[in-house]
Amino acid sequence: MDVSRHQRRIYLVQAIYLWEHQQGRDKKLDEKAAEALLKYTWEDFSSAPYDETISEFDRDRFFGMIDNIKKIRKFLILFAPDWPLDKIATADRAVLYLGLFELLHTDVPPAVVINEAVELAKEFGGERSSKFVNGVLSTANKDQEKKTAKKEKKKTKKEAS
Repeated sequence: MDVSRHQRRIYLVQAIYLWEHQQGRDKKLDEKAAEALLKYTWEDFSSAPYDETISEFDRDRFFGMIDNIKKIRKFLILFAPDWPLDKIATADRAVLYLGLFELLHTDVPPAVVINEAVELAKEFGGERSSKFVNGVLSTANKDQEKKTAKKEKKKTKKEAS
């Protein structure tokens, strides 16, 4: 079964949403429980066997997000300072967790990450979710670009010395 990356992101947002709710009850899911959650999401929403549809793209993002959740939450707090985490709708948090993970830890062009996240927010979030997601991710991207430019400048100076 051929599944588009956009559709994979839809399944990932659903899995992250469920993971968030499970986290509230169990605090820290072990890898087996997270794997079972991912499998449940895929089989329930895709109507296809997990082993035939899951890909490295999916696993890297889901488990990468889980492994980096503390850093991702810090970024979310930094770039949405007027919104405590518990006041952000769970669907919006799920979209932002995936978007921030992709911005920080993948080579997907930032414009693609932001556009995908905005589309997901339109699909899963409230009336203003897409604007909120766009603002947070655009601000995070600008911050990352500044940091990258600073590192490049330091590296160039060091090489010139």
